[in-house]
Amino acid sequence: MIIFVYPPVPRWRASLLAVVVFVVLLISAALQALIPRDWLVRVLDRRGRWSGAVAGGLLSTPSMRCTCCTAPVAVSLRRSGASTAATVAYWLGNPLLNPAVVVFPLLVAPWQWTAVRVVAGVLTVVAGAVLVSHLADRRRTARGGGGGRGRGAEPAGARARD
Repeated sequence: MIIFVYPPVPRWRASLLAVVVFVVLLISAALQALIPRDWLVRVLDRRGRWSGAVAGGLLSTPSMRCTCCTAPVAVSLRRSGASTAATVAYWLGNPLLNPAVVVFPLLVAPWQWTAVRVVAGVLTVVAGAVLVSHLADRRRTARGGGGGRGRGAEPAGARARD
């Protein structure tokens, strides 16, 4: 019979994690309740792909949603006039730049892992949003639906057909 003996886990780390997650959730809820929707769309309506991707990534950080919960919000933002790059960055940034997901490895793993995760998350969010925006605009231009930053290519509420 094998008996596994684990070293005792410091209780202060578990307590700190619970406090940090609670505070982050409280801040997230307050931001979502207090930020007007039209302001959010104005901030995400950027002319450049890179600035839209950065804005979408920054605004996604306090939201603390998973990908499935963010998808309807991203669709709504896009229909409201937010740029493609900003919308994709918002959608990708929620699970990748979520403060609770970033703080947890900081408490249980070496800080280098957390640093690599944050850098990889930021690069993925910004570069992925710019790439998707570029490809979507090329496809829209090829169809004759207009180019640019992705607004006005189709009427409000219309869906693209493949």
